[in-house]
Amino acid sequence: MAPSHRWFFWPPECLDVCANAYQAILRGECPANGFELRFMRNDGERFDVRLYSSKLIDSHGVHRGWMASMYDVTELKQEREALASSRQQLRTVLAGLEVAVSVTDIETGVLLYRNRLHSKTFAIPKDAEAYCLTRWPTDSVIPDGVFESVDMHTGRTYQIEQRKVDWVNNRSAILEICTDITAKQQAQEAARTRNDQLQHTARLVNMGELASSLAHELNQPLAAIASYSAACETMLYKKDPPLGKVQETLVKMTAQARRAGQIIRGIRQFVVKRAPTRELCILNDLVSVPVQLLGPMVQKMKARIVLDIPSDLPSFQGDPVMLEQVLLNLIKNGLESMSETPISERQIIVSASFSADTLKVTVADRGGGLADPAQLFQPFYSTKSEGMGMGLNICRSVIEQHRGHLWAEPNPGGGTRMRFRLPFNVSEEIS
Repeated sequence: MAPSHRWFFWPPECLDVCANAYQAILRGECPANGFELRFMRNDGERFDVRLYSSKLIDSHGVHRGWMASMYDVTELKQEREALASSRQQLRTVLAGLEVAVSVTDIETGVLLYRNRLHSKTFAIPKDAEAYCLTRWPTDSVIPDGVFESVDMHTGRTYQIEQRKVDWVNNRSAILEICTDITAKQQAQEAARTRNDQLQHTARLVNMGELASSLAHELNQPLAAIASYSAACETMLYKKDPPLGKVQETLVKMTAQARRAGQIIRGIRQFVVKRAPTRELCILNDLVSVPVQLLGPMVQKMKARIVLDIPSDLPSFQGDPVMLEQVLLNLIKNGLESMSETPISERQIIVSASFSADTLKVTVADRGGGLADPAQLFQPFYSTKSEGMGMGLNICRSVIEQHRGHLWAEPNPGGGTRMRFRLPFNVSEEIS
């Protein structure tokens, strides 16, 4: 039903609303925050107003009329609607993300907002006001950053990006973006396990290839011990035993026993299955193990291994057995590549240099050179008919685990130079 009274600035579509406000004013029922109405200009343009009204009382207390004021709130309302729309769009975007997003009041710890995945992932107990993966002290500055945390309810691991933000009504809040990285960590752990098994297998394969040479090398000190023992027995049965010569022979026997023990310990340490460690390493000590193991092979090929390592080379942190494996593979590959090289040129040079924060090691041979450098480090690629094709791939993996880099390049004058660099200042655990 149309209102009994209407003003010309009331839009046709708002007649009832405007008439109700008008009647309320006549009854003296104007609210403290006024009426929000839509009016119409002479040209028909609509605009929004905030209307306030009160009774007009003269000095004698007689009600003489009404006093009203209004101001245009069109732009303010549009801004408010745009802000509300923007917030809704933001909530829509956040709700569609595949990460758990939450906003928590800093002072009270009350959850102000969380998206769909957060609600689905983290169930808030009935007697709790909020659910937080992290806790922060109320009397200190809350740090921004990215870190990991384990949800005590589910046992899953999350990567959390935390930021301090200004929320609605100037409230200080913490924005948390939680990404479930449990599967990623499990995959990384499985990859580390496979890599460890592969490295162990590679060491066993190397030892298998060197088995006959090592048996020959062990046979020498054992044969010498037997010979010295027999000589001692013969000398002691004499009427006047030459005790001085007996003592000299026993010293030689002890030296040969120690040599055999060192060979056995070196083999055992090289092939034993073990977890990665980080120890203080000295390059000369690391090189001595593969040089000793490859000694029979070097003699058989009539080759030479030349060590050009500075005496003042600093020590560094690393896994000695893993690095010994790298050096053994590189030196052994270099020796095998020189099978067609003239005997006079069969030489492996192991050299090193260092700067303030980097160690560089080079293993140079005089073999046939690089046939296909692009595929050299690819898994299962091998230039040897009986090769696994995993040696150099494992070597690169080990060096990268030490935060370093391994590469190959032609050796001036013929052959190949395998080079790797390691940082001196690595503090992280080997993964």
